Amino acid sequence: MSSEVTHSLTITNNNDRLSVPVGSIIRIMLSENPATGFQWLENAINEAHLRIVKRTFIPPEENKNFGAHGMIEIVVEAVSPAKESRFVLEYKRPFEPSSDEHQFFSLIFKILAKE
Repeated sequence: MSSEVTHSLTITNNNDRLSVPVGSIIRIMLSENPATGFQWLENAINEAHLRIVKRTFIPPEENKNFGAHGMIEIVVEAVSPAKESRFVLEYKRPFEPSSDEHQFFSLIFKILAKE
């Protein structure tokens, strides 16, 4: 994996369609509060085409109180070509079943072969 981030995304990119070449590194930054049990968890990811290579919780700098919202950094690598590959995260507690009532972050990738 190359360590250079090629795309940086946030919640404003929810439901976006992106075309990226194989080898692209995509950083996704989302608000998270694991002290409440809620986390951004994988809901639908085609691991033949996309691979999560890093998950890091970044606590807030200005408010170091326990339970304060921070950011989750999720780094994804595009590993093989795909006409359409879905990437869906769900904001929920790990022990809960998936539900339409939860918040989702969804992307659709077209992954291009390297030239």
